[in-house]
Amino acid sequence: MDMNIAENIRYLRKKAGMSQEELADKLGYRSFTTIQKWESGVSTPPIEVFTRMAALFEVDLDDFARTDLSSASAERQKSSSVPVFGKIPAGVPVEAIEDIEGFTPLPEDLISSGKEFFSLRIRGDSMYPKYLDGDIVLFERADVCENGDDCAVRIGGSDATFKKIKMLGHSIILQPINPEYDPVQTDGSAADPQVEILGIAREIRRKV
Repeated sequence: MDMNIAENIRYLRKKAGMSQEELADKLGYRSFTTIQKWESGVSTPPIEVFTRMAALFEVDLDDFARTDLSSASAERQKSSSVPVFGKIPAGVPVEAIEDIEGFTPLPEDLISSGKEFFSLRIRGDSMYPKYLDGDIVLFERADVCENGDDCAVRIGGSDATFKKIKMLGHSIILQPINPEYDPVQTDGSAADPQVEILGIAREIRRKV
């Protein structure tokens, strides 16, 4: 038996939350051992049953037979997700960071926007109460922003930090939301540390 078929039956059954017994029952079999044999590659389902399974799992018959659906699903998930970084080290472009904590889904409207995104896990409480320690914040890649935007930034070549941006003449103020923290202000002179905008906050992902 083609092992793609065996793996696909197992993958689709588990994805649907079915036990082998439940799938056997839906297909009119008295025992789960038939499903077990299909999933182990010992035997092959009859074509009419194979067709019924494709309809049951709502997959294309040709894909069911010829494509590794678990790998295809993983690729689709990867293409519709963005990496979550624990930090953005000094001097390292976002796309070159290897310290990835995981991935977070990207909404359909953002996938089709043609823009680039990344996510950063918030550490500390300088942006409390809007952002909490442990939140994942989705950023749109950008090197400029509007006055009042919440941004991931670097200042003077340091690791990235997350602050509200306020512009005052030639000065840029990195403003924490939490009043217990002091703002950092640059005066715009050549001798002053330069602020580098990395991205603008677009969404908060928070576990409840």
